[in-house]
Amino acid sequence: MSRYFKWFLIIGALLLVPFTVTLNYIKWVLISAVVTVFLFSATLNYMSTYLFLDHDLVEADAIVVLMGGIDARIPETVDLYRDGYAKEIIMVQVYTEGNEQSAGSNIWIVDETKQARAEAIERGIPAEKIIIIPGQARNTWDEAVAVRDYLVHRTDINSLILVTFTLHTRRTFTTFERVLGCLDRDIVLISRAARYDVFDYEDWWLEHRSVYMVIQESLKVIYYYFLWLFSGCCVYR
Repeated sequence: MSRYFKWFLIIGALLLVPFTVTLNYIKWVLISAVVTVFLFSATLNYMSTYLFLDHDLVEADAIVVLMGGIDARIPETVDLYRDGYAKEIIMVQVYTEGNEQSAGSNIWIVDETKQARAEAIERGIPAEKIIIIPGQARNTWDEAVAVRDYLVHRTDINSLILVTFTLHTRRTFTTFERVLGCLDRDIVLISRAARYDVFDYEDWWLEHRSVYMVIQESLKVIYYYFLWLFSGCCVYR
């Protein structure tokens, strides 16, 4: 009887090995999943905090409003102008796809820069106070380069308020800081997030769209980091 019992225990132990291995595997998979989710969430939370850069407002020589999302950025720019924080508004002409084909034709192409200018004028900004810098800019770096080239001849401008989207503030400020560093004088930069921005800074992680936006902007920051690292500030991009 003891011999049969011994074999029973041996066979039972052998049968339990795969089950035990499976339980251990499942346990480590679950632990790994929890750790991954925690690290991913912590990283996104850090990035959302890092991406947001909003300085205390002080008077400046001009306001630079970045193109894109003019529904939020133009009202913010108008408020700053009305409150006396600057006497000029600077916009950079952005690239409008189809301009080449539409020249001399009856095709109407929406020009975002002209649309932003018209919106600002409609809200009460004098047309002569809005400066549009040629540039055909495709990104933030292009806009910074265009502003830098303009400031070479505008030696009376030594401080700028940069108005942009909430998540865009860090990348905008660092890009302008890098590019304008080529000038022969220091330019004071003040980062300003548009208060009309619909981005929910407190509960962004509850919405898929907001999570996507944080991830997208984080990837752009990484790209721009290498751009800042390996590109001379005077190189046109």
